[in-house]
Amino acid sequence: MLSTTNTSEPVARVLSRVQAKPNGRGWMARCPAHNDRKPSLSIAQGDDGRALLHCHAGCTHDAIAAALGIEKRELFADAGESAAPPPRAPRLFPTAKEAVEGYRATLGQEAARWIYRDAAGQPVGMVMRWNLEDGSKTIRPLWRIGENWQQTYPPQRSIYALDRLEADRTGRVFVTEGEKCAEMIATLGMLATTSPGGANGAERANWEPLAGREVVILPDADEAGRKYAETVRARLAELDPPARVAVVALPGLEDGEDAVEFVGRVHGGDLAVARRTIEELAGKAIAKPALPDGWMTIGELLDDPGLLKPPETIASGWNPFDRAQPFGAAERGTITILAAPPKCYKTFTMLRLARGFAERGYRVAWLAGEMRPQALARRLLCQYARIGQSALASEVMPPDHAERLGNALRDLGARVEGRIDLKRAPIGFADLRRAGECADVVFVDYLQMVQHPDPSIKGNERIEATMAKMVEVATRTNAVFIVAAAQPADGAGADRTLFNCVRGSTAAAYSADAVYCAERPSESVRESGAKFSIEYRCLAHREGAEHSFKVAIDPRTGLIAEEGSP
Repeated sequence: MLSTTNTSEPVARVLSRVQAKPNGRGWMARCPAHNDRKPSLSIAQGDDGRALLHCHAGCTHDAIAAALGIEKRELFADAGESAAPPPRAPRLFPTAKEAVEGYRATLGQEAARWIYRDAAGQPVGMVMRWNLEDGSKTIRPLWRIGENWQQTYPPQRSIYALDRLEADRTGRVFVTEGEKCAEMIATLGMLATTSPGGANGAERANWEPLAGREVVILPDADEAGRKYAETVRARLAELDPPARVAVVALPGLEDGEDAVEFVGRVHGGDLAVARRTIEELAGKAIAKPALPDGWMTIGELLDDPGLLKPPETIASGWNPFDRAQPFGAAERGTITILAAPPKCYKTFTMLRLARGFAERGYRVAWLAGEMRPQALARRLLCQYARIGQSALASEVMPPDHAERLGNALRDLGARVEGRIDLKRAPIGFADLRRAGECADVVFVDYLQMVQHPDPSIKGNERIEATMAKMVEVATRTNAVFIVAAAQPADGAGADRTLFNCVRGSTAAAYSADAVYCAERPSESVRESGAKFSIEYRCLAHREGAEHSFKVAIDPRTGLIAEEGSP
């Protein structure tokens, strides 16, 4: 039992709660505020009887008192006082040398010291170590605060070797617990740093110089080391940009050992082997994770023997459209927008394409947001029979029209049966997904009619989300999307650009692989009785030249004329 006969009540109170050994004019004990593997808590008695406590690992008085289970005021001779006496003003030293001599006057010659420097290499602080007779150690700091040096840490502590970090801003950085370990790693020829103040110093350090860098933490082989590593990892994750961090437990260490023993005991002082081992471990730990399925490297793409071959395409068999495509047909997995005002025959044009794809054996899905499927079927039938839709409404159909219509019903059904499916409004994102999964070609008539799953999302945001969904489905399923879109009022003819070709959002045009734009023919042209053409001018195409195509119209029937012509 430790004798406390000549001690004050506050000191006796502290000694009764720890296993302490005499050390010069005081005692040394394991600090209860952290996992202390070697005694680091200095206990002494002040002139006024107060208990003087100092944890060389950096624990605060509040933390030590709380761990001891006593009130902070109980560290003073008059425990009845509600507040502690005001702290003494810190001693100021004009130079670091005088501050060092101040320590030596009571502790003797230090065993080691480590100088902290700023990015320019100027000394800003120092950590000194004394080895005590009982095998423990004493760590004391001194720092330049303002114009003077003080035997303490500043409120915010710079990390170690800032000048080396500044000299190499891209290299991998190793973080150790303590300056001795950092210097050992530096001896191996690698960048290393640490935070001043031991295991509890990480929270008070300024880690900003490591923002965005690749950092490997080498913890000591004990619980305190692991906690230190996690604290540093958390701090580095808060940086802007955050550091890329890995924690590497050095193999072969016994409890309480660190990087110094890893080089000295584990590897027998062989610096080359120790460095190679650490670099291999760090490389594996810091390696970027493999990207998920769907990603590919540029090397894989360049090694693909099919890279320079034409992409996979499907043809509609309708020359005006197919010849305008860079590869002579629609490329799979693409989105084409036909943007035009009303009376530009968008629906007739798309129906002609749908029939062409179906006749060539491709599965077609038509999402009818604007027109009922029955009306679309009648238009498709009339186009095939070469009969104007007005004939369907007449009370007496001419015999030749009736015959052509009957033949069309029979022939068209046989040619496209089972290969064209229509979905009436409303059109939702689930319909886009399902159509892409089941069909080779998906017609959306029209873009502005697609409904977002969240009814509160409207306007431009809804159009952008719709395009994003189509891009996702087309990319995943390899389906071709052909989309009708309304146009805004501004811009006409040659003045129409990608900025004003689609009503609602420019994102629609920029998300598509090809954009075609048409202008409404004048009333005089439509009423002249002569055939005319609607030109779908190509505003953009991601592959190849921007070829336009023309749709010839017979005004007598309101149908597409000269189907086979370019």
